Amino acid sequence: WLDSMAGLHAVLSGALRIMHPKMYLHGREALMRLRSTAVARQDEDMQAVLPIWNSVYSSMSLMVNRKSPPHKDTNGRKVWLDTLLTVGRYTPLDFVVPELGMRFRYNSGTVIAMSGASLVHQVDSADGDRACLAYYMRENVHQYVDIPLCCGPHISDIATELCAGPA
Repeated sequence: WLDSMAGLHAVLSGALRIMHPKMYLHGREALMRLRSTAVARQDEDMQAVLPIWNSVYSSMSLMVNRKSPPHKDTNGRKVWLDTLLTVGRYTPLDFVVPELGMRFRYNSGTVIAMSGASLVHQVDSADGDRACLAYYMRENVHQYVDIPLCCGPHISDIATELCAGPA
């Protein structure tokens, strides 16, 4: 499964590299340190999985044919971005962010990046078959391998490249 998802994971990781460069770099470093830790502790399960884990995110959850009541996520940090991908064949559906009074059409193939720990969000049930793949980083993983918990994205993270102009 991970091999067949490698292209998608590269695209989602690349998008995070653009949207939140520090989070991307810290996530990448956390996974490299996890690999070293697995070897040092002779953790065979982690040693088997980490070389083929091809996402910069440390965690992924899969929800299938589920209604998602209004909630905030609990596994990440408020300044981190989660990436949600919905796929399947189902009737039209909206991704709702009640606090902002916003609704987004949530058609199959839609990707949403947001701070699920900051904003209440919800998705109603749909007729048909739908899966949501939620990619996120866990604070405890970063703490376990002694990686800083980066701050929120800021325009200054990319402003140097934007303002530098042609060389």
